[in-house]
Formats: sequence, C-alpha cells, structure tokens
Amino acid sequence: MKPLLVFLLTFSLFLLTGCSSSQPDTNTSLPILIQQQPLPAFPNTAAASQLRIPLELHISKTGTVTDAVLIRSSGDAAWDSAAITAIRSWRYTPAKVNGVPVPIWVQQTAVIRFSEPQLVPLAEIVCSDAGRADSAYQMLKQGAGFGETARRFSCAESRVQDGNLGTVNIQIYPEEVRNAMRGLAAGEFTAPIPYGDRYAIFYRLPD
Repeated sequence: MKPLLVFLLTFSLFLLTGCSSSQPDTNTSLPILIQQQPLPAFPNTAAASQLRIPLELHISKTGTVTDAVLIRSSGDAAWDSAAITAIRSWRYTPAKVNGVPVPIWVQQTAVIRFSEPQLVPLAEIVCSDAGRADSAYQMLKQGAGFGETARRFSCAESRVQDGNLGTVNIQIYPEEVRNAMRGLAAGEFTAPIPYGDRYAIFYRLPD
C-alpha cells in the first residue's frame, strides 16, 4: 500500500505551574513545531486506511521534548519504541505565559502512515553519544563479535540479548537508517548513524 503522510492533531494542552496544571489562558502562547523527524512507517495489518495513536509530550521551556508517552500502544512494540525515539528529537518554539518561556504538557493524536513491511533480521548497538558509538564501531572493524560489543557498549535493552532484535520491519526506522540497512549483506554492520538523540550501529543477522 502506498504510504500516507504523517500529521498531528493537537486536541489539548496543559501548562505546568509548580505542582499543579491548568488550561492555558489568554496570555499564553502555545508551542509551534519547528523541527520534526517523521514518525516511522507502520506495517498495514488492518483493514483501516490509517491508525490514530494518542500521545503526550512534555516540551521544555527551551522547546525540546523531554518526555514522550504513547497513551495507547500501536500494538507493535518495535514501532512504539522507534516512534518515541523520533518524537524525542522534535523541536518546538517554547510556550510562554506573559512573555516568559514555560514547560508544557501537550496531548496530540498522531495519524500514522501504512506501508508494506520490509523484514530484515537485525541486531543493534545504541549509544548515548558519538564517541562511545565510534569506539564500538572501531572494535567491530577490528574483528570483535557483535554480541560482545553490544553487551559492552549498548544502552538499549536489547544488549542483554547481544543486541538481537530478531526479524524487524525496517519501515519503522527513519529514511537515513533504512537506506543504510538496505545495503547490508548478512554479517555486515553499518557505521554509527544518528538516531534521535542517540547513535546506533545495526548488524544484519544471517537469514
């Protein structure tokens, strides 16, 4: 199925004021999305033409997304994880009350696109900074095993399984990540790739 564009519908906002929350008043300017990494494609396993996922975002007074929660799971844990990673990289203009930037919780509905799955057996190493990812990459280039390197360097939960993700629909990842994966033969790995606010190395497992 041809992919559908992703867009967002804002349906309510809540300002953080101390320990309480309140609806924004007339002196409040609401955040505007200025930098968005698209949400990943979703495998179309349903008869519906689209899927709506409600979510909550915490936007800091500098406009960064400091927390993101899917109010209802999409039903695909891998997609949920990839979506949260994409959302955390979004940037907004800050909300303001009487001209002063303030943090804010935003409730939105994500309308996600459908696409045919592209299934690839994968493992991953996810690092919090570029230096650590490069160290892992250099070890791999010197012949270290991927599982050993994942256990040592990765901050993802998959590290306890040697980074093994099993067979994954690569449509859940951003375009630049998908492009790097498509060129992999079994037993090959990517260079570190920016992945939201982290860096990832992907390894194609034997079929």
